Amino acid sequence: MIVYADGRESLFLRSQFHSAKDENNYVNLAPPGGIHVSFASEAIWYPLELTQFIKMPDSYVVLDILTSQPLDSKLLPKEFSVGKTGRMNYQNRPYSVTRVTAKLGGNRKWPDLRLKIPAKEK
Repeated sequence: MIVYADGRESLFLRSQFHSAKDENNYVNLAPPGGIHVSFASEAIWYPLELTQFIKMPDSYVVLDILTSQPLDSKLLPKEFSVGKTGRMNYQNRPYSVTRVTAKLGGNRKWPDLRLKIPAKEK
C-alpha cells in the first residue's frame, strides 16, 4: 500500500515470490509482516528493481494507492492499469483508493514507478 499526502509518501511493502522449475517443482515464499517507510517526495514512487531477478516469464505487481484526490489513470505507464477504485479513511483522513496492477516480464530490468501528482494533490 502507498499513502501519498502533503508531499509525503508512506510505503508499506509486503512481497510474495514464486519460483518454479516446472509444474511439480516449485516454491512459494510469502514472509509474514512487511516493511513501512515514510519519506518526503514530489512523486509517488515504487521500486521495481527486483523484477530483473525474477526468472519466471512474468512478474505481477498489485499496488493500492491512497491519495487525497482520485488518481488519474493517464499518469500510469502503459504497462499499468487501474483496477478497483473507492474511498476510505486512513488515520482519520479521507482518501481515494486506486488499485494499480501490471504484468511485467521477468528477468528484465524495469524502471521504478514514478507518478508525478498534479499540484492540487499536495
